[in-house]
Amino acid sequence: MKRPIFSLFALFLLPVLILCGCGPVLPPEETGAAETPAGETEPPAPREVRIHSISELNTKSERDSHAGETSFATVESNFREYFEIKPSDFGLETLFYPRLKLLPNGRYILFFQDGVVGPNVYYALSDDGVHFGEARSFFKSKSSNDSMYATCEALVLQNGDLLTVTSYRNPTNYLAYPGNCGLLCRISHDNGETFTAAKRIFVGCNWEPGLCQLASGEVQVYFTNTYGRKTSEGLLSSTGTAILRSYDNGVTWNGSTARTYSGQIVSQSKTENVGGVQMFSEQMPVPVALHNGKLALALEVRLDRKSNFRISVSYSDDNWAKALTVFEDEGPETKLNRFTIGAGPYLRQFESGETLLVYNRKNKLTGRVGDENAANFRGEVVPFSSGKATNHWADLEIVSSHAVRTANDVRTDNEKDPNPLIFGTLYLDHRVTADRFAVTADGDNLEWEGHDEALFVGSATQAQEALRFAHEDGYFSVLCERLDWAPAAEDTTTLYIAPTGENDRYLIVRFGADGVQSAVYKDGKNTETFDPAGIAFGSFVRAPEGEKDPEAGYLAELKIPISYLPGLEGECRVGFLMDAKEDGRASRDLPDGLTLSDVSTWFRVVLG
Repeated sequence: MKRPIFSLFALFLLPVLILCGCGPVLPPEETGAAETPAGETEPPAPREVRIHSISELNTKSERDSHAGETSFATVESNFREYFEIKPSDFGLETLFYPRLKLLPNGRYILFFQDGVVGPNVYYALSDDGVHFGEARSFFKSKSSNDSMYATCEALVLQNGDLLTVTSYRNPTNYLAYPGNCGLLCRISHDNGETFTAAKRIFVGCNWEPGLCQLASGEVQVYFTNTYGRKTSEGLLSSTGTAILRSYDNGVTWNGSTARTYSGQIVSQSKTENVGGVQMFSEQMPVPVALHNGKLALALEVRLDRKSNFRISVSYSDDNWAKALTVFEDEGPETKLNRFTIGAGPYLRQFESGETLLVYNRKNKLTGRVGDENAANFRGEVVPFSSGKATNHWADLEIVSSHAVRTANDVRTDNEKDPNPLIFGTLYLDHRVTADRFAVTADGDNLEWEGHDEALFVGSATQAQEALRFAHEDGYFSVLCERLDWAPAAEDTTTLYIAPTGENDRYLIVRFGADGVQSAVYKDGKNTETFDPAGIAFGSFVRAPEGEKDPEAGYLAELKIPISYLPGLEGECRVGFLMDAKEDGRASRDLPDGLTLSDVSTWFRVVLG
């Protein structure tokens, strides 16, 4: 039995019981309930229609399924999944340099420090990545004369262990005392409940370790290899990126702690010349072992002492077979060199092949989607533009085939709770398949079960939508599931469909919960208006039950005649935008990176 369909007008007039699709209104209890005659079975209860969130969709994945399709991919932040942690939540005064990791048991662990350069490192555990337990001390500086600890990084290894590497340094004038600086390793065998004692694996000035594990099992730690160079302006830092290797899951490492600077330099380039002394840079390394077996290394390049930074990506297909000589060589040969302004990069790869690079630009978290080689990056997107978009040191953690969590620190002037951490989720939008099956436009999404490839929009406000597509003989169908706890008559979706992928030929359909409002086809300078009634439509409305009901919203099914989409054969391009109104304020949202005037930025929808 399918639920009744209500118009948006009815949403505000009918009793709440009916609005929620809870079945027919029953008579008062005192009249008694009708009894089922002996020998007869009770009729089945009405099916409950659910409006799905994007986190429930895109459950299938195939490695490198979208390789080579970067121009059709982007990431969209979820406004509802943005949140902050204040220093007072952990009983601290400030929070910096977060690193969030998903553990094998499904829990999360968060590492952070209490100052720009330490001196203390903490961690906290969470069941859901949102609500964290108490801050636990990980490394603590005992006094102003003790070592300072900072920039902890962590990695879940193939055997399920959690490997951590943390930088330590001399408390003052650290460049002059490389023997009092280094890297410390700790390992957890029980999902972060306990850790092994700290083990020194490197001696020398350093910052910002980065970790990865190759398919062979080799574990690598990269780090900013920092030297103090004597110049006319004093002792200044010159950097590059070096590597240490472990072949037994971090128990032993190939570097020597009997001497300073035992790592192999793998990436560095010349920057400024200070009084005849050549300086080098390439720091804050974040490695990724790509699906194709190559290594990509995201790097920050400090050009001078005036806060001018660039982002580079270095590559290796031979596991860094060539070592570079400090203060001499530039390398490696294969590099995406200083291709954008930015600092503090982080890099990850989705199961489907696309890579995501984020960095700090103008104190905003900025991202670019790249291809399966961590190259050919698209234009910039700025997630969380509706919240505190400020960012200094970002972290990315892939949590599903289409979702990545990000953690960032914020610099504020709030005297009570300065420097909170901000968190959010980015969802991957890319080419989707419109499966072939029959759709009945009746406001019930039952027939869509098992067909969950979806596109998402929802970064501007709490209103958000997931769109799915299907086709059958003579029709192209759309399922729009909208979560919105503040329904308004102005809430609409405008769908753009280019049947042949050409820039000047596309159908524009605008609809809301109460039906299709318009259907116009653009063909160059010509416009053809179609009868909206020709598009079969059905909707289901779930009215809010209380304030900020997360399940409120509506779903709409559209069945568009192929005659409205001339030339449609194997695939089409789709763009869309969502209009909403809440508390008297109108908003318009479309996926980051999508330009409605440029069909080449729209998403590919392939007819399966």
